[in-house]
Amino acid sequence: MKRLAALLLIAAGAAGPASAQPRFEGLCDASAAVALDARHFIVADDERNTLVVYRRGEAQRVGEVDLAKFLKAKKESDLEGAAQLGSRIYWIASHARNSAGELREDRHRFFATEVRGASVEPVGRPYTALQHDLLAHAALAPLLTGAAQRAAEAEGGFNIEGLATAADGSLLIGLRSPVPQGKAIVVPLLNPAELVDGKGPARFGAVIRLDLGGHGVRSLERVGSGYLIAAGPTGDDGTFAVFPLERQGHRRALAAQARPRHAATRSAVRLARRAAHAAQRRRRCDGGQEGLQGRRQEQARLPRAGRQALTITG
Repeated sequence: MKRLAALLLIAAGAAGPASAQPRFEGLCDASAAVALDARHFIVADDERNTLVVYRRGEAQRVGEVDLAKFLKAKKESDLEGAAQLGSRIYWIASHARNSAGELREDRHRFFATEVRGASVEPVGRPYTALQHDLLAHAALAPLLTGAAQRAAEAEGGFNIEGLATAADGSLLIGLRSPVPQGKAIVVPLLNPAELVDGKGPARFGAVIRLDLGGHGVRSLERVGSGYLIAAGPTGDDGTFAVFPLERQGHRRALAAQARPRHAATRSAVRLARRAAHAAQRRRRCDGGQEGLQGRRQEQARLPRAGRQALTITG
């Protein structure tokens, strides 16, 4: 349930007035978070190579993990997803080119941190060949043709934004883009521990295709025995949707649609409260108060949306 706690720490007070909602200062591009315990959580920012620790109810950070030397990155690594297995937290970067279509090696990072008592430390080494392994996979090659040569938010460009644990100890990698034939791509990564121990290449399970209304995966979170998917456009503009779904079998998924003013809402950390509001059939959400706050704020009105049966196995 720690993953659920990570999503709901910022969503706490969703049913209360805006003045009672928590605020956490110092970051404005939060992209992934994991609960360390009942009171603390660690957050990645896609514009920094630093992980920041907050304590629930306190606006200022209480700790940080500087990853600059460990990642050996000259620029930001564009960290986008996190998933916890035991005491280890795995982190994944976008593996995308920049907006000009230029290759950014700094973004080719998959790595882990270990929670040891009150400390969080990088372990092993960053794995930098994940995109190569994905492109070489027989089932993925035809789906990703040309994607790695395109800009991150260009039509069909390669862009990772989701990471979650599976029941068998593997990880699920969710792609924001491409979305071939209008279906999102989720790829099971079977050997994450081997990769951070320097024992590549990556091994993958059967590719999962999801009909998210033409959207890509903007965040993928394990919640109990199911998942919470934040789906959104592959580019800057478009609608967003939050899909709660079961890991096995079929279930109706309530999607909360929004047209935000800034695409930074891709993080399910920020979207968690919106999902809660949708589940409660509330029509209003103040997105500027629920999450990690910096210089950007936003508001969105969330009407009820259609329902859809989705399945993820594993």
